[in-house]
Amino acid sequence: MEIIYALKENIGVPELFTGRRAIMENFEHWLYNIRKEIGKSRALLSRRKKGKTVIMQRLYNIIWTQNDSLVPFFYEIREQNMMLGEFAEDFITSFLSQYYAFLTRKKRFIVRQLTIYELQELFKNDINISELLKSFLINLKNQNCSAMWKVARVTPHSIAVMNNIQVLQFIDEFQNINKYILDSNYKPIKTLAGSYLLTAESRCAPMLVTGSYIGWLRRIIWELLPARFNEFQLGNLEEKEGLLMIFKYAQYYEIPITYKTGEYILGLTGGDPYYISIIFEGTFLGKKNFNSINNINDVYEHEITKGNIKGTWYEYLFKAFSEVNNINAKRMVLYLFNANGKERTREQIMTDLKLDMTDFELEKKLKALVYSDIISQGESNFDYKISNDKIYEFVFRNIYQKEIDKIGQDVGKALRSQIGKHSYDIGHFYEYKFETIFNKGFILNDITYNGDKRTIKAVGEIYRNYIVKETRLRNMEIDVYGINETGEEVFMELKTMKRRTGVKNIEKYIRLKKKLEKNKRPAIFIFFATAGFTKKAELLLIQNSIFYGDATKYPVMKINTII
Repeated sequence: MEIIYALKENIGVPELFTGRRAIMENFEHWLYNIRKEIGKSRALLSRRKKGKTVIMQRLYNIIWTQNDSLVPFFYEIREQNMMLGEFAEDFITSFLSQYYAFLTRKKRFIVRQLTIYELQELFKNDINISELLKSFLINLKNQNCSAMWKVARVTPHSIAVMNNIQVLQFIDEFQNINKYILDSNYKPIKTLAGSYLLTAESRCAPMLVTGSYIGWLRRIIWELLPARFNEFQLGNLEEKEGLLMIFKYAQYYEIPITYKTGEYILGLTGGDPYYISIIFEGTFLGKKNFNSINNINDVYEHEITKGNIKGTWYEYLFKAFSEVNNINAKRMVLYLFNANGKERTREQIMTDLKLDMTDFELEKKLKALVYSDIISQGESNFDYKISNDKIYEFVFRNIYQKEIDKIGQDVGKALRSQIGKHSYDIGHFYEYKFETIFNKGFILNDITYNGDKRTIKAVGEIYRNYIVKETRLRNMEIDVYGINETGEEVFMELKTMKRRTGVKNIEKYIRLKKKLEKNKRPAIFIFFATAGFTKKAELLLIQNSIFYGDATKYPVMKINTII
């Protein structure tokens, strides 16, 4: 299916949308269930820049492209004050403009929001929508803002029921509804999310809500909308997805990179899509050439100490400490960082930091930090911890450590101390690389000296570090294993030693091949050694019909085979 990008995605170039295969498959099945009116509302939770909005926008565009009974509606609750009546009018006109765009396939009306009076004219022959708009305008004339909001809020559900369709409501940054929507006294309506108590249960117009402040959104859901949403946590990218993103960005930003520095970026960022993107598109003024790890460190250090990463974390920290603005709150955060991801009880925090406050006061401060996503709740309400995110820790220490304990931190030195701790070794990367080409398909003589023109392409699951069963060979582990499309088993052994691979390294592999041949199990054996083989080992491989190659024959790390 070629997607129509009716809604402009924040990611920019659509091809940069990388990974998230598992959650996208799950959510696309959810769309199928919504069409059967059995899809329950969902909440997608993560900090900012993890890709929540882009996932929503991609789902919106998938629904638009499918063009059937399911109608998409995207609405962002912005961080700006709006009166309740103004909010209600903006909401209903946004929905009806997008509904009109979907019906007419005029995607410009997704962006070009129609006025309430333009919509009244366009839908004058639709009795259902005309009556809704008439009701809304009567309440607008009477300045009955609560009634205006009720009409606006139920309109997606009402349209779905009356027209026998389904609507999926994408509400971005849902937690803002309780902070930025004001009553007639210009005060936030702190329970406004609760107006969705029944609406969120709609099966013909369910909701997908997101929140960048996980603790804040969860508090709203748990307290005001209990049991109304299935929660999904959006974490970092998986290894394969992270590498794919790195090399895609390198290609689009035309930044030189090698396999080694690519895997280093993955390890350094932990697969965080925001950290990865900022390395390529951030504010560093020097020349970006990622053939060198030192260059990557220079860029990363800049973004942590002066650039976008610092800015993003500073926004979280500033909001948190505006709620609990004293040195003790910062001491608590630093204390939990020093715990290296382990939980600490309130009693431990109170004792170790020698705090002069009651347990109730301490709990209140810790809860405020939890709701701001600065720290996390532990196993119980008595326990607290902080995410083991070194970059977050670097930023925090760079901003606050000198204020807290009068001792600053050399962030550059601390960052460089992580070299090697986060980087995947080269063998690990080769496993990923061979899994990738096995999945896409390759010709034997393109990677081996003694190969032929057979195509090797996996069907079904590919396994790494596969333990061979049904043989007497103890601890026989294969680096990459799968089934070829022709039905043969495929065994790939990879050696990344600096020296040539000798006979001892291949003997067990040869015994396995003979054992499987005896059992009449058709199989293809491939042995790849980056530094090549000794002459005796090479001769044995040929004699036993094992395909072999090295990095000279096939430079498997070329980027264009990954993209």
